[in-house]
Amino acid sequence: MTLSLFNDGPAFPCLAMDPPWAERGGGRIKRGADRHYQLADQAEIIRAVTKSPLFRPAENAHSWVWVTDNFLEDGLELIDAMGFRYVRTFVWVKADEDAPEETLRFGIGQYGRGAHELLLFGVRGKGQDESVWRGDRGVPSVFFAPVPRDPETGKRIHSRKPDASYRLIERVSRGPYAEFFARRKWGPDWHVWGNEAPGGVT
Repeated sequence: MTLSLFNDGPAFPCLAMDPPWAERGGGRIKRGADRHYQLADQAEIIRAVTKSPLFRPAENAHSWVWVTDNFLEDGLELIDAMGFRYVRTFVWVKADEDAPEETLRFGIGQYGRGAHELLLFGVRGKGQDESVWRGDRGVPSVFFAPVPRDPETGKRIHSRKPDASYRLIERVSRGPYAEFFARRKWGPDWHVWGNEAPGGVT
């Protein structure tokens, strides 16, 4: 593994994150993300990521940044601030558990009810270098998956991303992986950081 130009320690060929965008919601019913966790503005998010002890991108690296439509421009700015170049958007279509590719699960929205989230993909250096890219040219840009729910209560787990998204990242990018603003640890090759990260930085 190469040494990072940013911090001492081993570099990561893949950085992933679900930033706490300032999604406060609107309308008559309060349904913003601030009901569930502490939010941050764009400058705070950029500072938190780039000053994190895990911010050690390899010379050739991939980045994956979750956004909703409201924060698309912010996500692109974050990718640029990290020293990456935006390449493609992957789309999580929120589907019904019983018919994952036929029935959509609608969320909130003023002009259109949201049934998807965006996963912005960026590269640093040579994005198709064998040190970072797995070489699979058959990965679709859209994937269907139900909204994760608590197995005991059946309630939706706010902001939890589906297992399919981690499998997608691993299908495209090599590890080890650094996940910022993590709320769980996907696997042994994943290093996590954030207020709600299990065990802090691992």
